[in-house]
Amino acid sequence: MVGRAQRARAPRRYIPTMILTPAEEIAVRRAVSAYREMRNKASKGAFRGITADQILEELHPTPVRWVALASFVIARAEGEPASG
Repeated sequence: MVGRAQRARAPRRYIPTMILTPAEEIAVRRAVSAYREMRNKASKGAFRGITADQILEELHPTPVRWVALASFVIARAEGEPASG
C-alpha cells in the first residue's frame, strides 16, 4: 500500500551521465549552451549562431557516438535549469 507522502512526491527527472573525453566534455558544454540559446531564440526570429550539431561535428565522431552525444546534449539542455 502506498502512503500519502509517496503519492504526493513529484517525479524525479532523470539526467543521464556519460563518460566523456576532455575534448568531448568541452564540446558538450558548448553544444548545451548553443542548444539552449537556439531554443530560446526560436520564437524571436532566425538563429544565426553556431548550432549544437556543428559543435558536435568538430569532434568527427562515429555516427553511433554522434547520436549518443546528441541525445546527451538534448537531455542535459532540457533537464537542467539554465545557469548563469
